[in-house]
Order: sequence, then C-alpha cells, then structure tokens
Amino acid sequence: MPHYISADARAADLLKAAGRIMVIGCSGGGKSTLSQKLCNHLDVPYLSMDREFFWLPGWVKRAKP
Repeated sequence: MPHYISADARAADLLKAAGRIMVIGCSGGGKSTLSQKLCNHLDVPYLSMDREFFWLPGWVKRAKP
C-alpha cells in the first residue's frame, strides 16, 4: 500500500476525532463546499458562520449585540 494512502486514512481518523474543524480561505475559494463535503463524509454537523452568526436571509447584516 502506498505511503500516502495510509497518511490520508490517518488524517481522516484525526479529523473525525476532532472536536471541531475550521476551514479558512479567500472569498469564493470553496470553503463552504469543502466544509459541507467533509461534514458529510465524516458524519459530523456543519455550521456556517456566515449563516448562523453574521448574515440574515438575503445577505442582510445582523446587528451587533
């Protein structure tokens, strides 16, 4: 078995055991797409900071508390 395959399996085990995973990147870089795919693959909940904390429907900015 090639070395990189076992490294990928080890990384997946570490990600699944993590309490949370943060995906950071540039606007339009695919963070949400990657995050959703990771969550589906690892069977963990997905939380969008934009949707849950920063923006209301229609991209209306939330008021600061």
